[in-house]
Amino acid sequence: MSKSISYKYIDDGYSSSGRKLPDVPVVTLLLRRRDRRLQAKGLAIVDTGFDGSIYPSISVLRLLEGMKPKQVEYLFHPLYARIDCEVYELDAFLLD
Repeated sequence: MSKSISYKYIDDGYSSSGRKLPDVPVVTLLLRRRDRRLQAKGLAIVDTGFDGSIYPSISVLRLLEGMKPKQVEYLFHPLYARIDCEVYELDAFLLD
């Protein structure tokens, strides 16, 4: 049983050559740190491609400052070799 998800889209503007860029799917993301009782809310871009990643805005990412990652995962890119990715544990809520 699968449920469909719909996103709101925001205007992405125009390219340097004047072409209209596709609108971008976004959600409002709320992240909460338990260790300091802090939370942040902001728009996040939804990657509707194969992995369905969510890319938060800088205001949401600032919440991670001073926090130690739970672990580090390593991804390998054919051009850039190894990429270190820090993994954090937070409470996360989609508000839209």
